Amino acid sequence: MSFDACKDDIHRLCVKEGVDLKNDLSIIECLQDAGQTESATLARQCEDLVWQFKLKLTQDERFTNAAKEYCKEEMAKIPGII
Repeated sequence: MSFDACKDDIHRLCVKEGVDLKNDLSIIECLQDAGQTESATLARQCEDLVWQFKLKLTQDERFTNAAKEYCKEEMAKIPGII
């Protein structure tokens, strides 16, 4: 995945211990956590990229299968979701 839209935000927010800059999920987690604070905001293009990454991830069949297995009770409460 290309993080060009987030390059400045990554250098500003994610260059710290515990963030593996070679791992897409680690970068996304860092950016998502940073984007949820009032003191650190993401550039609009970066925010859009993080959103698209998460959307694509949740549409993957492996994610859906895991959700059905581990969230069965919660999903059963929502009509039409299973």
